[in-house]
Order: sequence, then structure tokens, then C-alpha cells
Amino acid sequence: MGKATFTEKLNRLMEEKHLSQSELARRVGVTSPTVNGWCNGKTGQIRVETGIKVARVLGVSPSWLFLNEGVMIEQSKDSLAEYVSIPYVKIKFAAGEAIETTPEEQADQSYVMIKRTWFESRHVNAANCRMFDVSGNSMEPQLCDGDHIIVDVSDTTVISEKIYAFIFGNGLRVKKLIPLIKGGFKVKSVNPDYSDEFITPEDLDRPYFKIIGRVVAKVGAGGL
Repeated sequence: MGKATFTEKLNRLMEEKHLSQSELARRVGVTSPTVNGWCNGKTGQIRVETGIKVARVLGVSPSWLFLNEGVMIEQSKDSLAEYVSIPYVKIKFAAGEAIETTPEEQADQSYVMIKRTWFESRHVNAANCRMFDVSGNSMEPQLCDGDHIIVDVSDTTVISEKIYAFIFGNGLRVKKLIPLIKGGFKVKSVNPDYSDEFITPEDLDRPYFKIIGRVVAKVGAGGL
């Protein structure tokens, strides 16, 4: 089960331990429909304290259960203080052609657990971070289709060659941005099959251009 999803691990562990959804709900302190949502993949909101309780009931490490880090069972118990949760907003930023999202997709939000030391080592404030999805292959091999990205929404001052999530027109994009001397940006893909694009100084003054934030990490196959 090393790289399985949380849902896959949860169902396997519950089966092995002969643990019903209602019993897990009782021991964690949530409702049965909440556990049912975890088991069928509609995870919903799993905050840090709840995730820690789930892991402890199942007898596994929270890092292994939620983050695919470390070993399945650790000698020492993880403390609540070791984790923070950030919003996981289930909209897709295009690493390829721009895509549009519906208001319903924009409202689809849950939470993911990440160790506090991860943010501290990178000097990033967890309160400013959001997780999004990647769609397309223009940023391969750094970002692959289906990867998740962690975006610092407070970091909107463009540094050349860094990767940013941004809105351009009706599309949500994730690309490298390069400031131009006369204003505007070159939009650069990593995949050589994609040509450079340009955002003009005039585009910057229009409401359809907005930088969401800088990509500070990814979760998935890519190598950011």
C-alpha cells in the first residue's frame, strides 16, 4: 500500500481490522456519513486533529497515511502540533491550453495535512498556501498532468523563471513567467513542444489577468 491514496489505505486498513464505518466514526468523533465520504473517495474536509485521530485509531503514522512519507508504523506518535492543514481547492490550472472552471468547481474545497517543519524549512507561511490540481503536459517534466501544486498566494511579485499560477482571459494557467523590459511577461513552458506566449503591458491593466501566487511545491510525478 506504499503509494496508495488515503481512500485506498483507509478501506484496506478498515477491512484488515474488521472496523465498520460507524465504529470508526464513533472512535474518531465524527458522523457515519463523514466516514462514508472518506471511504468512497469524496473526502471532504479532513482537518489536522481529525486526521491524527483517524491514524491513531488505525494504528498507523499520519505521515504515511496522508502524505506517503515515512514508514507505516512509527515508534513515536506524531503530535498534533507537528501538522498544519491548508485548503485544497479542486480546480485545475492548465499546464497546456487554458481551461475554464465552473463556479461549482471553484467551490469544491477540502483540506490537506502537511508537516509544519516543511513550511518552516522553506520559510513559507502555511496560512498563505493553497493546493490546486495541474492539467496538461506543457510543464513536463517539472509538473505532470494530475500533479498537485502548492501555491503561496501572498507571493505575487514575479521573479524571472519561477513558476506561477495565474488567470489570463478565462483560463487558469501554471507556467514560468519572465518579466520583459518594456513591461508584460513572457509565458514559458518547460516542454519544448510548446511555444512561448506573451502577456502585453496592456493585458496587465485588464481584469482578466491576475497572478494567484508562486508555486512553491508539487505533489506527484513531476520534479519541481
